[in-house]
Amino acid sequence: IGYLGLSMLIMNALAPAVAEPIAEHFGWRVVFFGAGCLVLASFFLISGLPAEKKEVATETHGESQWSPRLLAIHYGSFLMGSGIGVMFTFTQPFALSQGATRVGDFFFGYVAAAVLVRTLFAELADQRGATWVASRALALYACVVALTAWLRPSWMIPLGLGIGVSHGFLYPSLTAAGLSGLSSTSRTAFMGWFSSVFSLGYALAVLALGPLADRLGFPTIFLVAGFWLATGVLPLAWSHRAHPAARES
Repeated sequence: IGYLGLSMLIMNALAPAVAEPIAEHFGWRVVFFGAGCLVLASFFLISGLPAEKKEVATETHGESQWSPRLLAIHYGSFLMGSGIGVMFTFTQPFALSQGATRVGDFFFGYVAAAVLVRTLFAELADQRGATWVASRALALYACVVALTAWLRPSWMIPLGLGIGVSHGFLYPSLTAAGLSGLSSTSRTAFMGWFSSVFSLGYALAVLALGPLADRLGFPTIFLVAGFWLATGVLPLAWSHRAHPAARES
């Protein structure tokens, strides 16, 4: 999961760095056509992977998928998706409206910080507890999103660094917190729900806050999103205190 996340993070930095010069010289059609060809190539690569062998389930015990602890984890994933949706969708047009000429620096800061956190501080969740790290990372996430309401063009790299640090800690620690206490036969289902609510949070944040940005401006939606993310901090903190097993993931 960690290596998969890093590969996606790296592409968040490479894509703008490569796309912007290509768009300047050849136009946006070439950029999107090239991206589509890369996606098609990945489809054929994935199709060639060998099929996995089905394993006989030997464990039947474990925590329920709908326990209060896992509901708190899923709500955290929903908010994490909302936060990244807001930052990735609205930061760029807001920065351009403030006079910025390049937005790729935001993604460079984001990727650099997230990769640094996931490589140098990978054991922090094991030492302090996954939900302990996740609750504090979500609090930082909420603060960074809210502070974007005062965005200036010179803030692109610092904002990227802030989101990179918070997301870099939050995603793996929240995933580990959810997987702890589950049987091996329940983990695939958990990851399915975890990813689904993340995507749902991303979509709903964009759909709900887009019209609000038209009416009230970009600063308002970042403040709303920041307070929205903050509502998940206490449930995660409660989960850490109420379930000692989760602290030993």
